[in-house]
Amino acid sequence: MRRRFSTFPGTSRPVAAPLAVGVFALMVVAGIWAIAYLSLQADRRALYHDARTELAGAQRVMAAQVGRTMESAQSLLHAADHWLREHTNDPGPDALPTLALLVERLQRQHESPALIRLYGDKGETIPVGPFGAGEPSAIEREFLTGLEGRPDGAIHIGLQFTGRMGRALIPLSMRASPNPFGARFIVTAVAVAPLADAFRDMLMTAPGIVGILREDGHLLFRFPDVEGATGVKLDIGAYTRAQGEPPPYGLIEDIYDFSGRQLLTAFRKLPTQPLYVYATFRGVDLEAKLALRRPTTLAVAGAATIATIAMAALIAWLLHRRERQAAAVMSALAQAHEASAAKSAFLANVSHELRTPLNAIIGFSELVSMQTFGPLQERYRGYIADVLAAGRHLLGIVDQLLDMATIEARRFSLKSEPVDLGQLAHEATQMLGPLADERRVTIILHEPADEVVTEGDAGAIRQILINLLGNAVKFCREDGKVDVAWRRDEHGSVAITVADEGEGIAPEDVPRVFEPFWRKEGTYVRRHTGVGLGLSLTRQLAEALEGSVTVESEKGRGSRFTVTLPAKLPA
Repeated sequence: MRRRFSTFPGTSRPVAAPLAVGVFALMVVAGIWAIAYLSLQADRRALYHDARTELAGAQRVMAAQVGRTMESAQSLLHAADHWLREHTNDPGPDALPTLALLVERLQRQHESPALIRLYGDKGETIPVGPFGAGEPSAIEREFLTGLEGRPDGAIHIGLQFTGRMGRALIPLSMRASPNPFGARFIVTAVAVAPLADAFRDMLMTAPGIVGILREDGHLLFRFPDVEGATGVKLDIGAYTRAQGEPPPYGLIEDIYDFSGRQLLTAFRKLPTQPLYVYATFRGVDLEAKLALRRPTTLAVAGAATIATIAMAALIAWLLHRRERQAAAVMSALAQAHEASAAKSAFLANVSHELRTPLNAIIGFSELVSMQTFGPLQERYRGYIADVLAAGRHLLGIVDQLLDMATIEARRFSLKSEPVDLGQLAHEATQMLGPLADERRVTIILHEPADEVVTEGDAGAIRQILINLLGNAVKFCREDGKVDVAWRRDEHGSVAITVADEGEGIAPEDVPRVFEPFWRKEGTYVRRHTGVGLGLSLTRQLAEALEGSVTVESEKGRGSRFTVTLPAKLPA
């Protein structure tokens, strides 16, 4: 079986990846902005959830506060009406000042700071103590006209107005029971300022609006009231979304203010009063609150985008540069391979052409040295011996060059056949015996107990043995020894070891001993012939056989070369 050997494996051009990096960067950027969008939406949901929760809590607090205030004012009205009825036997001029003192004491027990006013059938003022004297008729006022046609004891909550002291008031009027003072209407008022103060900081999520609505839709109180909407009649059904009886409370998000802006509103009906309280956030105010948070999220997303693009650009540039470098390396490797192939082909052709004249020179020199055509003078016999030795040496070098060139030119063929390592070791020893004798070096063969036969190329293995043994004999000290051993390991591979007692190899020179034509400069090395091809050829032959060569050496203590070969030449 014959096998073709190639020393230069095929190569593949590195795949450029800038496009893949760009696509990945776009995916990352899309993910960043998707996360930013989801974050903004989550912020929006959280803000609106907080707003709804705050509105729901605010309208409960407002309902309790307004309910207590109105009930306090109504209790004043009932107390005054009761006093007027009970003093039927004492309608003298000192009675009404007494009523004023009673009202003052009652006010100290209640939250309302307003005083009591009494009006006759035509709206004329009935003085109570030092207050109210000289006031014009109030019969046209809404808080009195609202009681028309209603029975005694009925209470009406009037529209907000501004009193003589410049205070905004919400009046509460009551149709008085028959009394000897001629009082037909009893009126008190709730000051707006304390309500505004109580509700000022109630809404914190965003600027909000709070208010009080009467059941007929009139707006009694609104804070803040920039548009001046207090007193306007609103569509109560739009607020409560009621087709029939309005619900006691609710939350609506699709109504609009006077300017057409969407509102988020919570309302609640007071259980004991004909009133609704409501709390509102305008959509534009909530969106403005979101706008304050948006720049941070967008800035983070923008910074992450810039960082991603910069990193992608850097990676793409590095990959592009690496591709260019790889292309340059591959081009250089291809050129080197072509140059090596051309060199190997040249050496093979030149070496082949040199062998013919060298063989002729060696042949004729042998004829002359044997004095085939007649005797020679002693002086010429020495010259012809030198010519013959030089020719044989040069032929050995040419043979080595030819073998290396053949391998590198991929013209080297291997055949698989049974190889007896012991027989090859003996043959190599016999061939190098004269050189060993000349150097006074003893070659010792360490034969294993069992015969070691492997499958491989006998010529290549023989050349390996000759090269290693010749190198060992050449560099071994005089009167030294060279040990040759071969064995089979537990995996079936075979190992051939050649050790000498030479000068050894310096640690820094060990990696270079297999380089072609390399020889360490020095007095000791210059004493030996050769051009430094033996070990390089040995390694190439071993690798061609799918094996390897290793060296162990210590300066001044010799070297040990080991060739490991597979049990069978791979197909």
